Amino acid sequence: MAKKRPRDAVQFTLESAERIASVVRAAETQPPATAPLRFSRQPAAMPSGIKLARYTATTSWVKGAVRPVVFMTASTSAISFSGITATAINRFAIIPGHTGSGAITTDGVLLSLQKVGGIWTVMNAES
Repeated sequence: MAKKRPRDAVQFTLESAERIASVVRAAETQPPATAPLRFSRQPAAMPSGIKLARYTATTSWVKGAVRPVVFMTASTSAISFSGITATAINRFAIIPGHTGSGAITTDGVLLSLQKVGGIWTVMNAES
């Protein structure tokens, strides 16, 4: 017997075809239980384990390098520093250093970090 290929026609027994047809007829005669399907763009949910941090050093952070970052806490009113530091690896892009004249706690590059293989990794950066 020849091996079945993905584009080969599917063959049903008469009993299977009748069973499928009865289910389809029953579904078609029922009123819709919910609103019709919508194919609009949904906002991306933040994956679990994502943390916000700031990179505040004055030197650029190149890809593949490990640098210290300061974690932040987000509340409904503001984002503030938690004071907890960690080291993270940058596999994202070259991240510019801190060049602002303001306080280190308010300037710097905002990062989203996630643990990948037990290592804090830069997932996104925004200055």
